[in-house]
Order: sequence, then C-alpha cells, then structure tokens
Amino acid sequence: MRNNRFVYGEGQYSYAKRPQPELWDEYREYIVKNKLDKNERKLLRDWIKDGHSVYEIVESRYLPGPAYPPMDLIDAYRLDCSISDDIEGMTKEEKERYLKEMTGWKEADPANLTIEKMRRSTPEIREDPVRRLKRELFNLWHFVWREGLGDEAREFVEERKDDEIPFEW
Repeated sequence: MRNNRFVYGEGQYSYAKRPQPELWDEYREYIVKNKLDKNERKLLRDWIKDGHSVYEIVESRYLPGPAYPPMDLIDAYRLDCSISDDIEGMTKEEKERYLKEMTGWKEADPANLTIEKMRRSTPEIREDPVRRLKRELFNLWHFVWREGLGDEAREFVEERKDDEIPFEW
C-alpha cells in the first residue's frame, strides 16, 4: 500500500481477499480510541481495504527487525515520519550515526575483535571429536527410539545422570 511518504504491506501476507466486516469494526473501534489526522485515517482505510487488520504488526522502514513493543500501522507510520523529519538534510554518515544511536548500536570493541579473530584462526582440533561424538550420540538415540526402547532408555539415563563416570574423557 502506498502513502505519500512510505510504503507498507508489500510482501506481507493478507489473510482476507477483500475487506471483511470484522476489519471495519476494528477500524471504527480504533479511530474512537486513538486520535488520527486526515492522512492517518486515509492510510488506515487503505490498509483495511487491502485486507489487513488494524492491529497487524508492522515494521518500521528505518529500524531493522521487529520492534518491541510491536507496532501497529499507525505507530510505525508515526515513528517513520518522526525519523524522516529528524534525518532530513543529514549526510549519509550522519543518518547512519543517528539510527545507530537510536537503536542502541554499539561499535565492536577492538580488544574483543582481536580475541574473536584469534578464536577463528585456532585449528578445529578440539571440535572434530566433539562433532563425531554428537553424531554418534544422535545415531544411538535414533536407533533406540526406532527400536521402541526410547522410554526405557530415558528412564535409565534419568536414574544415572548424577552418577560418577568411571573414566575421564
């Protein structure tokens, strides 16, 4: 659905082919509870005509991923308008800095980057036996359940989960 400033609903699923009476009832309830200007009412009417619920969760075009708390169309529209007004006239770098600041983005600490780089470059000597053991365990459990011994095996494991291991890996 197109608005004079933003596009909402593209790529979203609509559960109704055409507007249903329940959607219009929701719309009437919503406009009584919330103060809307002329543009917001038109936006909301077009949203309903497209088969969307008033309370359907919508993501901001500026913020990555779903917001918390979730936003309906009007909340997302107002937020986007506010952000758009704030970043108008800013350079690309200023916009990026503003949006990062708004979302609480923290730049990576150089010390942590060094540790992460070292961890990635460490040979996977330790990980190979672990992967092998995980595959072996998976295959054993698969066999146990396929043979109908799953419940007995689970009881056996539960009874002995706190026992000492007679050997060390």
